[in-house]
Amino acid sequence: MNDPSNLSQAPGRHPSAALRPLLWVLLAVGIAGNVVVSRTGVNVIANVMLGLLAVGSAAALIVQHYKTRRR
Repeated sequence: MNDPSNLSQAPGRHPSAALRPLLWVLLAVGIAGNVVVSRTGVNVIANVMLGLLAVGSAAALIVQHYKTRRR
């Protein structure tokens, strides 16, 4: 049964398209947090973890782009 309020079932949308805004938010948080932690010199581990968050979310956005693009 099709539910019009369910965005993942909308015509022309890939089921993982709802994940894209979350990945963008994680990317922004990772970059902003990395800048703040780098400037304050709080903790190297926090800097590395936020950097990995930014790189991971960017990689996931790239993978999702290539999986869902039109040919």
